[in-house]
Amino acid sequence: MTTLTAATGTKKATIRQGQDGYGDIIFRATLCQEYNNGTEMVERFIESKTFTTEKKATTWAKKQLT
Repeated sequence: MTTLTAATGTKKATIRQGQDGYGDIIFRATLCQEYNNGTEMVERFIESKTFTTEKKATTWAKKQLT
């Protein structure tokens, strides 16, 4: 699992390796944002995408964090 965080702001991207329904290796990148709702820190899901290579997933995640 790889976690990338934005240099400014509170967004973070997580890349996880897994398998699809056919047994092929895939990389799922999820984009979340952490914020304070007044009583606690909450993580809000924004978007998720699936890629065939880790390089593609990392490129997408870095693009979303800028």
